[in-house]
Amino acid sequence: MGIYDDVARRLLARCQAYRDREITLESLQHAVSDASDAIVAAEESDVRQQLLAAEARLEEIRFTVSTWRVRRKAMDVVSNLEALLRDYLPAKAP
Repeated sequence: MGIYDDVARRLLARCQAYRDREITLESLQHAVSDASDAIVAAEESDVRQQLLAAEARLEEIRFTVSTWRVRRKAMDVVSNLEALLRDYLPAKAP
């Protein structure tokens, strides 16, 4: 069990909300930023660094990618975030 399982689960839910077009890219970016801010334990610094990198990539996409390509590019980041968070969370019991 990770120290920040609740943070990871909340962010996974926000990733799904973005996939379902329930939230904007800006809202997702804020959720990623909030999650990285919540992670302060030294033993979780690698997860925090990956979240910071994802947040920076979403920022870059928002301001440098053509409007019609934004969602496709953002979905690549979302997929990577989901993989990171699923690896972080403990396996579910059958």
